[in-house]
Amino acid sequence: MTLQPGEHVSVFGSVFTYTGAEQRQLGDHSELVAVMRFGDKTLEPSRATYAGLGGQALTHVAITTTPLADVYVILVGSSPDGSASFRILINPLVSWIWAGGALLLLGVAFGNLGARRPETVAVVTRTAVVPSWR
Repeated sequence: MTLQPGEHVSVFGSVFTYTGAEQRQLGDHSELVAVMRFGDKTLEPSRATYAGLGGQALTHVAITTTPLADVYVILVGSSPDGSASFRILINPLVSWIWAGGALLLLGVAFGNLGARRPETVAVVTRTAVVPSWR
């Protein structure tokens, strides 16, 4: 989806607002950083371009986690007019998968606690019967 600064979009009930982009010059590369508001959080997806590597670009994905979903915002491209294209992915209930794994490990740990008791086996003794014809 392509947004102008100040525009917002709703994805699965979550509202994202694109506030603008800025160019940052760092030591060995330059970054185009887009600023996206998601509730009270600020997400900054970016594209870094490395001039020393022939202009190769690298995408930095902005990731945030809520109790109900993991949210990924990817900067796909930008235009000179200030608009930017994004890809927004929402993966529901990811934190619950991690919680389930932790609960499973906790159950295994508690199941292995304590001393092992030796198993008692009842021994049946029989008296030998000697035939009377001998």
